[in-house]
Amino acid sequence: MKTTIENLKNNPYISLVFWEKENGWRIDGKAEYYNSGKWLDFVKSLPENKEFSPKGAIVISVENITELG
Repeated sequence: MKTTIENLKNNPYISLVFWEKENGWRIDGKAEYYNSGKWLDFVKSLPENKEFSPKGAIVISVENITELG
């Protein structure tokens, strides 16, 4: 995660690609990392994270969604 945080500090623009069978989507946006505050509290409160101890949260402001395939 250390490398990811450094990468986001140097360039916060990201693209995520998702595929489900024949269909895909690319989500472009700007990411911010939070190691305290409401976003970290939210991530810690998720049932999926019950057995983990999250140290941060990455929040993406979506700027564009492109349908692929």
